[in-house]
Amino acid sequence: MTYYSIDVDKTQAAGTHLTNAQVDNYLKVEFDVTAENTLIDNMTKAAEEQAEEFCNLCINEHDVTLRITDVETDNGTDYVQFNLPYRGTISSLVVNSVYQGTNTLIASTGYYIKGKNTLVILDLNSVDTDYLITYTVTPSNLPIGLDVAIYKLIGDFYTNRTNEGIAQVFRISEGTRAVLSPFQDVKSWI
Repeated sequence: MTYYSIDVDKTQAAGTHLTNAQVDNYLKVEFDVTAENTLIDNMTKAAEEQAEEFCNLCINEHDVTLRITDVETDNGTDYVQFNLPYRGTISSLVVNSVYQGTNTLIASTGYYIKGKNTLVILDLNSVDTDYLITYTVTPSNLPIGLDVAIYKLIGDFYTNRTNEGIAQVFRISEGTRAVLSPFQDVKSWI
């Protein structure tokens, strides 16, 4: 078994998976008002981000940075593995070991991706207990049903907007959770 602490950062998506026109059609918005379009675009971004977090699935391209610290293994192996957040296609993978604040690049022969999102680091040095991992993740074969779940989430946001504050509006309802659940991957990287 491997024990560690992890901190995950990802960049904001440049755009959205669903277009404003698609969402307008779903919401049956028949007018073109800039303020309404901005609101719908923000709700779309929030819904897609919540769906990504809930499902641990890449819906929009992101650059991801992982800081993994205090790595300990109790099985005597000479490798360690981590499930990378946000299932999707991984590219530009860079793995550094960190020792006393100094990053050392691990050669690409020192690690590999197993399955879709498991990073395996080989030939551990006994002093390597921290890692800095960066990569780009892009969507891969998103199921159509996921779009339906995102539309439902946007619809919840749009229908239930109130003056209670934005944090109150951007929540996943139980009905939407049920629609998103089939696409969920347990966040075993936490």
